[in-house]
Amino acid sequence: MAFSLFKKLPNDLLRARAEPPRPAEPAVRPAEGPAPRPEPPAAEAPAAEHSFPEPVGGIGNIDLFQDLRDGLAREEQGGLARVAERVEEGKFELPHLPSTQMMLLELTSNPDADIGKVERQVSADLALTATILRAANSVLFGGTRKVEDVRGAILRLGLRGLRSALYTCSLKSVIFRAKGLDQYAEEIWRQARSVAGAARALAVPLCLDPERVFVLGLLHDVGKVPLLSILRKEAPPSFAFRKPFVGVALGTFHERVGRRLTASWNLPEEVVEVSGCHHDFGANAGFLKSAALVNLAHRQDLYLSCGEEEKYESLLEYPALAALELAEGYRKPLLEAVKAGYLKGNLGAIFG
Repeated sequence: MAFSLFKKLPNDLLRARAEPPRPAEPAVRPAEGPAPRPEPPAAEAPAAEHSFPEPVGGIGNIDLFQDLRDGLAREEQGGLARVAERVEEGKFELPHLPSTQMMLLELTSNPDADIGKVERQVSADLALTATILRAANSVLFGGTRKVEDVRGAILRLGLRGLRSALYTCSLKSVIFRAKGLDQYAEEIWRQARSVAGAARALAVPLCLDPERVFVLGLLHDVGKVPLLSILRKEAPPSFAFRKPFVGVALGTFHERVGRRLTASWNLPEEVVEVSGCHHDFGANAGFLKSAALVNLAHRQDLYLSCGEEEKYESLLEYPALAALELAEGYRKPLLEAVKAGYLKGNLGAIFG
C-alpha cells in the first residue's frame, strides 16, 4: 500500500450531521497516547471594507479558460496539436533544479543532518538566505524576537520548514529561468504559492503535516512550467498568445508533464502521483485524500482569485470535502479560515 501523509480522522469528526461541534478543550497534548480531537478553526473577522477578495490583477487566473477548446481559432488549434504531439512523444526539455537547492534537499532529508553544514550551504545562496530569514520572521513562524542570522532562522523553521523554503526557491528559479510569456509565468508563480498556502491552512485541522501538504500544493501544477517553454518554441513570431489558447494548452497537458517532471527530480512518490492526478482526484487510487486536499485548495484559489463569492460558498458541498471525511459542522470554519488568510495576503507570502 502506498504511503500517504494522511492519518485517519478521529471518530468524533465522523459523527452524524445532526451533532454540532463541541466546545474547544484545553490545548494540552499528553506525552503519550492519541492526539486530542481537533476543533473547528476559528474564523477570522473579515476585512473592514471587503468581505471577499477582488479578482487578481495581471493576466488573471488562466484556469478559467482551460475548457474553451471549441472556441480556439484554426491557427490555435494547429498550435495545440503540435503541443500534443511533443507531449505524447516526450519531445520537450525538463528543467533541472538548482544545484545548491538539490544538495540542501538531499542534506535535509536526514533528520540528523549537521546543522552547521546546512548553515554553510544556505549562507552561500543569497536569495535562499533572504527567503528563510523572511519566513522565520513571518506571522506563521515568528517568535518573540526577530531572527537576524541563518542559524537562528534554520532552528526556528526546523528541517521541514526549511525544505518548504527550498522547494519554493527552486520553483521560482525554474519558472522565471526562461524569458517570454512573463505574465503567464507570474500567474503560475502566484497560483503555486497561493494553493500551497491554502493547503497548509487546511492541514492542521485535518491532522496533517503542514510542510508535506505545503509542498504538495506548491508543486501540484508544476507541469505548466515545461509547457510554457514548449509554447515559446512552437509559436511563430507573430503568434498571439491569447488566454483561451494558453489556458487550454496548460489545462490539457500539465498533469501528464507534471508527473514526468517530478519523477525526473526524484521527488517522493506522493508528490509525483498528486502532480500527475489531482483534478480527477477520485482516479488517484494510491493517494486519493492527498489529491482531494490539493484539488480543494486549487478550487479555493480559483474562486478567491476570480472574486467568485457564490461559487466559493458552494464549496460547502464540494466532493473533495467528502473525500476528506470532514463532517459538515467543520466545513464552513475551514473555508472561512482559508478565505481570511487570503484576504490578509498570508497564503502566498510566507516564502515568496
